[in-house]
Amino acid sequence: MRWIRISAWSLAGLLGIALILIVLLFTIDLGRYKETIEAEVSDILGRDLIINGPLHAFLGTDVELYVEDVELRNPSWAQEENFVAAKKIDVAVSLASLFSPPIVVRHAEVSGVSVNAERNTLGQSSWSFEGLAESDAPREFKRPGVPVILNDVNVTDTQLSIRSIADGRLQRFNIDQFTALTEDNKLKIKLDGALNDVPVMIEKTIKPASNIESLRDVAYVVDGNIGEISVAGRGEIDDILNPARPSMEFHLKGPSAEYLTDILQLEPITRGNLQLSAVIKPVDEEMKLDAELEFGEFKASAEGQVENLQALERVNFKVHAEGPSISTVVGAAGIDYPFIDPFRVDATLVRSGASLTILPSEITVGESRVAIEGLLPEFPSINAA
Repeated sequence: MRWIRISAWSLAGLLGIALILIVLLFTIDLGRYKETIEAEVSDILGRDLIINGPLHAFLGTDVELYVEDVELRNPSWAQEENFVAAKKIDVAVSLASLFSPPIVVRHAEVSGVSVNAERNTLGQSSWSFEGLAESDAPREFKRPGVPVILNDVNVTDTQLSIRSIADGRLQRFNIDQFTALTEDNKLKIKLDGALNDVPVMIEKTIKPASNIESLRDVAYVVDGNIGEISVAGRGEIDDILNPARPSMEFHLKGPSAEYLTDILQLEPITRGNLQLSAVIKPVDEEMKLDAELEFGEFKASAEGQVENLQALERVNFKVHAEGPSISTVVGAAGIDYPFIDPFRVDATLVRSGASLTILPSEITVGESRVAIEGLLPEFPSINAA
């Protein structure tokens, strides 16, 4: 969900500001030159940074930074003046890790945070920073890893608002407490808060914590709820960036589809059950996938096997989807379809090497019915079909 991503980006942004200040430790006396620091960070981010409270730092085996009453401005077109404001940031970072990433955050306490994320009618978002735009220069490929290791993080009293200026819709997410603690070779994450005044609780455990940096051979368990909607997942992943034989499952269940749209403050588009289940696991030499979604009157399912997740070779899948309105589905993809027609799709796809075979399949929209069967010998190209 967008609010989860923006929450993570906002936390990363606050830690990023702290890290920039830490780097400036080596060139500037933080306590005496606060205005210079504001100017330096503002230039880096392309936004005004204002420090209204005290700023202290200590340099030892760890670099410690304490700052109060920090504000990072929104772009000029935004309705709210500040993008992020924080009453207190107290962070300690391993000095050695600044020279040999990943950066190890020994301890961080952040409180009294307010985030105002906005998107305007031109598609510009306040969480995109001109000063941090990526260079067009070619870069040597290097397998990415986790840039920051969190040993002990505690975030309290945080409010996130996401506003769309185009339609005036406002989403509010409050974090009463977010904790990330590494102990016994496990990273334990817990979130307590509310989405549009509906209670949210999420707990996640990742182990072994020593493998998180490489993003290889980790297991996770996640459980929680958004009001009366329950979420649960667990899995073991051999390589997060290039999974070959992962074992994962995810389940979501709620009282109704309209319950979810009410939480998100959206107009109801259907009524009925809300349920999602997805499982992928190794079976002999193949990977087996089973997924099923029920969103009111809309239903979808997929089942099949694949031999190689990376190349998607030796694939055999059956796909089914149905619902009362095709315009709702294509409209979510940004395609305008003015007619409210029921639809149904039943398809079977088989791929061997570059060849994709469409076994007898059928698509029905309103009163129209299309039968499809064929061979694409050089998929995804359709020139030789």
